[in-house]
Amino acid sequence: MSIFQKKHPNMTLQLHPHAFHRLSDVKPGMTVVCEGGLLLVTQTGNPQDYTLREGQQMVIRGKGKVLIEAVSEAYVDILYPN
Repeated sequence: MSIFQKKHPNMTLQLHPHAFHRLSDVKPGMTVVCEGGLLLVTQTGNPQDYTLREGQQMVIRGKGKVLIEAVSEAYVDILYPN
């Protein structure tokens, strides 16, 4: 895959302000991409929370549950590793 090609998401979400989405079967390498809005991302076992703005992404490094919260109206792509 060229670095200029965008990988198609396995899941696309639209979250209203203060809405949550839980991912329970997370595998290392999964990527959370903020396509619009503002997100907070929390992972079980990781004491740090992450803020993602439009155009930012986060690669999940370990197993466990992930909680995605929309601070504002938000659009999220979830990419699973091959």
